[in-house]
Amino acid sequence: MDKSKAYGFELPKGTWMISMKIDDDKVWADAKEGKYKGFSIEGYFADKLEMSLQEEEAEKLISEILNILNDGK
Repeated sequence: MDKSKAYGFELPKGTWMISMKIDDDKVWADAKEGKYKGFSIEGYFADKLEMSLQEEEAEKLISEILNILNDGK
């Protein structure tokens, strides 16, 4: 539900899209001439932990085994 498809992109889920504005006319001219090939951003990001189906199944199996072992004591 983002605008990437409207701009003609077919990108994998999770791809980051941003837009930037360059206020400095000299830097903008240099960018348009190809002097810059990219830029770096920095930030602190907290990613949501996502488990694969196999990991979820393994965790469930371990939990079941632990329950069996604890019930037997």
